[in-house]
Amino acid sequence: MLPKDAPVLSPETGGFDSEGNLSMVEGIEPNANISYEAVSGLAGCVMTVNSSYLKSLGWPETLDFFNLSASDKNIINRDGLVYSVEDGLKMGSIDLSAVARKFSYVEDAAANVHSFTIKLTDKMGKTTEATFKITPVKAEISLGEIAEGNVWAARLENVVLSTSNGDVSLLYPEVMAEGGSWVKPQYTSSISGTSNTVTITGLTPGTKYSVRARYNNGVSADVREVTTEAAQQVENAGFEEWYGTVVEEEIPIYFPYLQSEQDKWWDSNNRQTAAEEYSTYNSYKCFPTTWYVEGRTGEKAASIMAVAVNGWNSELMGTGKTPGELFIGTYGGERGHAFGSRPSKLRFYYKYIPDGSDTWQATIQIQNGSEVIAEKTVTSSASVNGWTEYTLDLDYSDKMKKATGIYIHFRQSTSDEPNTHKHSVTTPAGSYTIYGGSTLTVDDIELIYE
Repeated sequence: MLPKDAPVLSPETGGFDSEGNLSMVEGIEPNANISYEAVSGLAGCVMTVNSSYLKSLGWPETLDFFNLSASDKNIINRDGLVYSVEDGLKMGSIDLSAVARKFSYVEDAAANVHSFTIKLTDKMGKTTEATFKITPVKAEISLGEIAEGNVWAARLENVVLSTSNGDVSLLYPEVMAEGGSWVKPQYTSSISGTSNTVTITGLTPGTKYSVRARYNNGVSADVREVTTEAAQQVENAGFEEWYGTVVEEEIPIYFPYLQSEQDKWWDSNNRQTAAEEYSTYNSYKCFPTTWYVEGRTGEKAASIMAVAVNGWNSELMGTGKTPGELFIGTYGGERGHAFGSRPSKLRFYYKYIPDGSDTWQATIQIQNGSEVIAEKTVTSSASVNGWTEYTLDLDYSDKMKKATGIYIHFRQSTSDEPNTHKHSVTTPAGSYTIYGGSTLTVDDIELIYE
């Protein structure tokens, strides 16, 4: 029969101080649970919301929990408000924890405080009212150094974003091309402890970028400047440039470069099979392995064939079998060419007419000095009559080392004793009867940067 007390709100059980204030690191879900007790039974609960951020999300200024509209229920459920408020209930809570996790630190002091005034009414008509304030604190974030080896043509690898007090999953990179604006790039991430290590992709080769870390509205004080590698291509990649001459005044020989070129990229083993001096029967013992034919897109493509030649060959003998080879470098000299980019893939188009069980081969190497830092080889014996695309993916054994050279090598047979037979072949100089073998035709080489 004694009078019952008015309802009581207890902020201390949920992380608030005695005055109803809670400070939290932005992005970290705090304990923001407000419990209540209404010994006479709850008859009403109204919460007034003062938050510019929640207002931007569609929250109403006043929530009457005993008369919530369907739209208000959808909004507060969407944003994680948890509440146990029912008619006659003597104990319950309003939990703002998940809602608070959405709050970001802002420089505007007034907008950085989110206040909630709760008024309870019990069955005896007694009321109690209190205001609770949640204030986000800025997360501390940083950006690690970006090593030179991690700067590729179209991506940045192992960029380390860190936070000492925030939620590391909220960290992400931003980049700004020179003369542009800050944007969120494509990236993949790997989270460990307080760090998010990201690989930024989709960059433009040969471009200067600024890089920073972002966390909600805050950005790192550290800003790194990098310049992506150029997307360098090999010269004469479509095999349009050739120099032709003759040996022994009769046999044509072709070189995959212009005679006037000072910096030659491609060569073949034509000098091996079409040497300049022979004693007899030059028509049959001296012939190139490589010449040009009609191209896939341009006028020309490289045709590579095995031939059988030596000092005593005639049209009745087919000894001295030699595989045809086309490669970057100089026959009898340096293998490869100076090159400063690291491609992801090699793409080319080819046709293949095998002789017996012959198998063609293509190899690409990316070099750092004398060390091969990436290499890939493909072999195939399948007959391919029409132009067919082939792509080799490059895996780097040491991703921190820059490229200094490139080597690409095509062989029409992997055998040092390739199959040959007597037949007629057509070169740009005309038709000849020789002992020839499998033919690999190559065109439109392209290096892909991803």
